[in-house]
Amino acid sequence: NSLDRLLTFLKHDGQERAVALGRQMGDADWQALAVYAKRVGLAQVLFHRVQALGIPLPGGVKEQLQQNFYWTAARNLRFSRQVADLVREFSQHNVPVILLKGAYLVDHVYENIALRSMADIDLLIPRESIPAAIEIALGAGFMPDRSFLDDADGILHYHAPPVHRNDLVIELHWSLTRESNLSTINVEDLWARARGIDLNGIGALALCPEDLLAHLAVHAAYGHRFHNQLRSLYDIEVVLQKFGPQLDWQAFLERCRQWQAERGVYLTLQLLVDLFASPVPENVLVELRPAD
Repeated sequence: NSLDRLLTFLKHDGQERAVALGRQMGDADWQALAVYAKRVGLAQVLFHRVQALGIPLPGGVKEQLQQNFYWTAARNLRFSRQVADLVREFSQHNVPVILLKGAYLVDHVYENIALRSMADIDLLIPRESIPAAIEIALGAGFMPDRSFLDDADGILHYHAPPVHRNDLVIELHWSLTRESNLSTINVEDLWARARGIDLNGIGALALCPEDLLAHLAVHAAYGHRFHNQLRSLYDIEVVLQKFGPQLDWQAFLERCRQWQAERGVYLTLQLLVDLFASPVPENVLVELRPAD
């Protein structure tokens, strides 16, 4: 089926199998796969991988995937410039920023800016700086979905109401997830461990690799209960391919325990091993595996 075929093309260690599959597929198979890959947010990766392997595509499918690939590249370049401009405004007003998820992954983890689309941009801001950050965003031309209600939003949510300018949507977070999902994430520790990055010549911050991995796993497992999260899982696969050799797995395990997120993270990592043959050490799975 389309999922199995897509996974065959996405696995890093299965090039021969992917090439053999590509030669066997007919036009209808490719069309169905392209539609499925676009639906799950991985059409750009599929196109890039197939091109790299030299697998010929039917004309209509190639044109469809190629247009989507270039459109994503153009959109991401525009978003990246606009986010850099906003981060510069934050910096000038002494509001620190950590880039979360796609805002960081697109430019600093994926090998090509066209490989991952972004629906919105998530930025982590200190809780006390949220009102100032909203005012800065409004001054930069962004419009809020509604007013930020400090008392209500501070209790019910973990980010302010989205602000948008044209098709760019920004969410200003002060935590990684709802307290009802995980109440033990120490946000101050995230800031202390954050690493400096360059964002189009602007200084910004990103989560350290262990926190990044834990956050992406928590997002898929607790934030979305794995519903429509194949791209989120692939995000983690890309993170593991890039940072795997330098990951401090013991620190990662300690983080999962501190956050009381062992069960969800275990399920996430086991899915990664099952779907992508991801390089997760067996002892990590053993230590995270629930007793039941």
